[in-house]
Amino acid sequence: MILSILIIIVIALTAFWWSNQGTFSAFLHMLCSLVAGAVAFAVWEPVTHLLLGAGGLPKFVLQFSWGLGLAVPFLVTFAALRWLSDAFVKANLTMPKSVDLGLGGVFGGVAGVLSTGVCVIAFGHMQVPGDIMGFYGVKRDRGGQLKTRNSLIVPVHSITAGLYNTLSTGAFATAKPLAEWSPEIARNTTLFHDTVDGGKGAVAMPANAVKFTGGLHRLQAGTTGEFLVVGLEFTNKAMDHGNRLTITNSQVRLVSDQGAVRHPEGWFSQWGAEEGQGYFMYDADTNVASSEPGTSNAVFFFAFPVNTEFTPRFIQVKGVRVDLRGKEELPITTALATQYAKATTRLAAAGPFEARDISRSVEVTKRFRDIRAGKNALPPGFIVNSDNEIVSGNGILQLGGKRPPRKLRIQGLAEISGARMVAINVSRGQPACLFDAKPDGIDTVRLLTDPVATYSPVGYIFKDRRGLQINLDPSGRFATVADLPALPSSGSQELTLLFYVTEGATVTGLKVGDRVIGNCLIPVTGNN
Repeated sequence: MILSILIIIVIALTAFWWSNQGTFSAFLHMLCSLVAGAVAFAVWEPVTHLLLGAGGLPKFVLQFSWGLGLAVPFLVTFAALRWLSDAFVKANLTMPKSVDLGLGGVFGGVAGVLSTGVCVIAFGHMQVPGDIMGFYGVKRDRGGQLKTRNSLIVPVHSITAGLYNTLSTGAFATAKPLAEWSPEIARNTTLFHDTVDGGKGAVAMPANAVKFTGGLHRLQAGTTGEFLVVGLEFTNKAMDHGNRLTITNSQVRLVSDQGAVRHPEGWFSQWGAEEGQGYFMYDADTNVASSEPGTSNAVFFFAFPVNTEFTPRFIQVKGVRVDLRGKEELPITTALATQYAKATTRLAAAGPFEARDISRSVEVTKRFRDIRAGKNALPPGFIVNSDNEIVSGNGILQLGGKRPPRKLRIQGLAEISGARMVAINVSRGQPACLFDAKPDGIDTVRLLTDPVATYSPVGYIFKDRRGLQINLDPSGRFATVADLPALPSSGSQELTLLFYVTEGATVTGLKVGDRVIGNCLIPVTGNN
């Protein structure tokens, strides 16, 4: 991991340098780093909101405000303290060489940890891609759950955050300590920039872009669980992605009086139109709360799983904190209760899984109406044969638009000798939906045929708001559900699995793990 290596090099060089400068000089340098960090965390939010509220700044600069609001005060304070220490402390203390090498190296190493820790935290609070030089930390997985992807060899951000959290209730105690008002800084370092499209979404907005709607409800879920539902209204100042608001579950957190942090399980959408309302789950990384394009405001009610003792202190969205202390918990409105009941009743009503007829989900074809691209407009990596058919590749094609000239038009997906392509629509709501079944053990995907044989997918076509993703690899296999794109429980995404099946066979069913999804009798014959 590049970032881990760089951090180790910086700490080692800092320790080596200050071990040769003497213990006292190294101690002063460490104190400068320690105090500069304390000042930076103390003024972090005020400085950030000054940047966000300033007029005339380019929009992209605003998306770096949270990082700059921490890094700039740290660097300025550190430089000033170093200048003052050099100006007023004219001489060093003479100590044995072994002490200078030992303690000096320790003090220098501590300063290196603090400095790199602040830098990592600052960088993680900017609009950056999904990783920071190979460091992912805590991220949403394909199922929308927050999971630890990897860690730093020397977790400088965790060490730094832990130190200042402790100091904020101890030696550097304030009326609003960092530990209570900014808990889990280290974890939030990577969650903060975990937005839609791999980090391209907005990570910051002005403080006046969101307000509490007055809706704070405690909802019973099952016999022991509870949800706290918090309503927020966003203005047009919060919009991103072409005047559209997008919010992932990693960008919203509810903090209790005890410092416990919860992220939402789902949200109620209140667009004002009947078809836009409902309860939606954060059950895929593509499933995010989003407003209608072009609207001037949006209202969302976020649902957080909590326990009975959870008392909310504030909710934070894209860094903006909304104080919930003293807010009265009201009975949930009929509209929200109805939406939640519909969603949960639908799930509960599904009952035990039973195999069904999937005939209308299965098609023997290599032609797909959504593929309208020309071969000269394909993303890099695609291989096309002389019949203008895609042989292999992985990329996203644009939907719609004018059809290219016939000589350039992609005619479909290539088949292999002696086999035909079988396409199965496994989207939610389809008879062959993979995601309704919860098999025991490994969730391998298999197509069943007569004569008896099993086939794994060689690719898939995934359609969502980004476009049409084609991933075809005849020499490889997409053996499990985990190898496929995640499908949220709501939305208009479509997923079609692609199989090469021996000509003359009959497709008899689809299986996931030890569970048969459905049955059919589809002969695999003839060219298409």
